[in-house]
Formats: sequence, C-alpha cells, structure tokens
Amino acid sequence: MATNSSPYPMDEFLFSAAVPKTFQLQLMPPSSNRIAESNMGAVNQVIKVTNPNKNPLKLRLKIEYQHNGNKVQETSDVTSFPVTTWQ
Repeated sequence: MATNSSPYPMDEFLFSAAVPKTFQLQLMPPSSNRIAESNMGAVNQVIKVTNPNKNPLKLRLKIEYQHNGNKVQETSDVTSFPVTTWQ
C-alpha cells in the first residue's frame, strides 16, 4: 500500500518491481494511478514472487509519479527480507 502525507496529490503513480532470473514475479494491477493528498487515499498493489530454488529474496523497486508539477522517480534494492520469507 502506498499513501501520501503531503498537501499535493501524486498523479501518474507507477510502481514496478524486478527480481533475478531465478525468481518469477507477478505484479497485479494497481487500485489506482492517483494518490490523494493528506492521507486521504492509498494505492494498493499485490506482488507475487515465486522462488523455486529457495534463494535469498532480492527485489529492485521503482516508483514514479507527478507531484506538485514535478516528475519524481525513485529506485531501491531490497535484500533484507527475513529468512522465513524465502526458505
């Protein structure tokens, strides 16, 4: 779930994810591409990852949106998942 605590809406919100080739990723459609201002709404999106080899889980996440007339893009690698999520 993505929320927005700023006084401006986040328009054209796009969330994407990538995994190494040993995983399979299914990214379900988002509930919206707009997040209202001041915690007045949220976007929900489900990510499903299949890990047949039980490797440590790794994700590259990217979000893009328009905020107060500015295009924002952020990318992050996430590797700090608990062992129980991938074993």
